[in-house]
Amino acid sequence: MNDPDNKIEAKMKSVVPGTMPRRARLFVPPRLEGRDGLRNVISVGFPLILSNAVIALNLFLDRTFLAWHSADAFTASMQGGILTWMVLTVFLFTIGYATTFVAQYLGAGRLERVGAVIWQAIYLSLAGGVLLVLIAPLGWPLFRWIGHDEPLPALEAFYFQIVTAGGIFFLLQNALLAFYQGQGRTRLVLFVTAATCLINICLNVWLIFTPVWIFPDGIGGAAWATVLAWAAGTLIVVAFLLAHPNVERKYRLFSSWRYDSGLTRRILRFGFPSGLHGLVETSGFTIFLMVVGVFGYQAQFASNMAMNVNMLLFIPSVGMHIAASILAGQLCGAKDIYGTERMVFTVLLLCGLYSLAVCFLYIFVPDFFLVWFRGNLPEAEWLELMHVARMLLVVVAVYTLFDAVGLVYSGALKGAGDTKWVMWAGLCISMFILAIPSTILVWLFRADYFANPNHAMMIAWGLCCLYIMTLGSVYLLRFHNGRWRSIDVIEHQSLVDPLASLDEVKLPDVTELEPDGG
Repeated sequence: MNDPDNKIEAKMKSVVPGTMPRRARLFVPPRLEGRDGLRNVISVGFPLILSNAVIALNLFLDRTFLAWHSADAFTASMQGGILTWMVLTVFLFTIGYATTFVAQYLGAGRLERVGAVIWQAIYLSLAGGVLLVLIAPLGWPLFRWIGHDEPLPALEAFYFQIVTAGGIFFLLQNALLAFYQGQGRTRLVLFVTAATCLINICLNVWLIFTPVWIFPDGIGGAAWATVLAWAAGTLIVVAFLLAHPNVERKYRLFSSWRYDSGLTRRILRFGFPSGLHGLVETSGFTIFLMVVGVFGYQAQFASNMAMNVNMLLFIPSVGMHIAASILAGQLCGAKDIYGTERMVFTVLLLCGLYSLAVCFLYIFVPDFFLVWFRGNLPEAEWLELMHVARMLLVVVAVYTLFDAVGLVYSGALKGAGDTKWVMWAGLCISMFILAIPSTILVWLFRADYFANPNHAMMIAWGLCCLYIMTLGSVYLLRFHNGRWRSIDVIEHQSLVDPLASLDEVKLPDVTELEPDGG
C-alpha cells in the first residue's frame, strides 16, 4: 500500500516550487495522457504547426510571384519585408503576451479574467497602430542610408511603408486570437490563419501582375494584398467571437471592456521584454541580410533564396514554440511545475524529429526548393546562383537542430514569465556574435580585404550559424537553472490546497471550454 505521507509530499512538490530540486529536469519520460502528455501536446501544437506552415507557404508564394514579376521586386520584398517584420515584432510580441495571461488564468481556474485581458490587448493594439503609422515614413531615408544598389531602395521603402502603416490590422487580429490561443483551441486559430493566407494569396495573384484601381502592381500590389488580408482576418475573428454562445457567461468578454491599468501594466511588464526579445532577434537577422546585400547582387539573391527555403521548411517549428508557451502558461498557472518539465521535453522530441527531416531535405534535395526562384534569369547566371545557394542550405542544416532547441526552451521560459532574462540573453548574444562582427565584416569588405565577395558572404553565414547555436544552448541552460519556476505572472490568489488529493487538483478540461455544439 502506498504511504499517504509520500503522496502528500509528491503533491506539495508540484504545487510549491520551493520544495523542489534546485535544477529543472531536462530529460523526462513522455507519457501519452494528461495535460503534459503527448496527446495534448499534439492536440495544441499540430494546428499551430499547420498555421505556421500556411504562413510559410504564403510567404514563399508571395516571394515566388514577385520573382516571376521581376528579380528586383523579389529582392526588395525580402529586405523590405524583414525590416517591416522587425518593426512589427516589438508590438506583436508585447500584445501577443496576452495569450500567456489567458493561459495562466485558465490554469488557475479564473476564467472571468480572460475578457479583461483581451480588451487590454485591443487597447494596446490601437496604440501600437498609431505608432506604426508614424514610423512608416521613415522607410525611405533608412533604405537610402543602407545603400543597396538602385532601384532597390525605392522599392524596399515602398513595401515597408504600406505594410507597416497597415500593421494595426495584424495587431488587432492577434490580440483577438489570444482568446482562443491561450485556451489551447488552436484548430480555430488554424482556420483563421488559413483563411487570411488564402485571401492574401488570391490578392497576390491579382494585384502583383495587374494594377487595380488605387492599387499598383508589382511589389506595391503585394504589400496591399498583405494589408487587405490582415483586415479580412480581423473581421473573421470578430465574427467568431460574436457567434460564441458562452463568451460573456464564462469569460466576461463584453462586460470587461473598461480599461484596467493594473492588468495593462502587468501585460507590459512581462510582454514588453518579450517584444524587445523578438525585436532583438529580428534585428539581428535584419542586420545580417542587409550586410549580405552589401556583398553584391549574387550574394544577396542567393541568400534570399536560402532564407526563403528555410522559412518554408522551418517556420512550422515556430508552431511548437507557441504550443510550448501556451502549455507552459497553463501548467505554471496551475503550479504544476513537474508537468511543465515533462511537456517541454515532449515538445522538444517532436521538434527534433521534424528538424532532422528538414536537414535531410536541405542537404539531399535542395534543387527542388530553389528552382522556384529562377524567374527569367539566364542559364549561366542561374547555375552560379544555385551553386552558392546549395552551400548556404548546408549551413542552414548545421544550425537547424539548435534552432529547434532555442525555439522550444524560449517558448517555455516565456510561458513561465521569464521574459526579461530571455530578452537580455538574446540582446547580448545578438550584439556580440552577429551584429557587431557583421558590421566589422562590412568594414573589411569595403576596405578591399576580400578578393571574392562570396568569401565574405560565407563568413557572414558562419556568424549566423554560431549565433543560433549559442542561443539554443543558452536557453536550454536557463531552463535547466530552474529560476522560472518561482515567477508569478498573474496576481497571486490561493486557489489550491497544497494538501489536496491528487485527483482534486486539475486544470480545466479544454473540451469543456468549447462553444455549445462546437
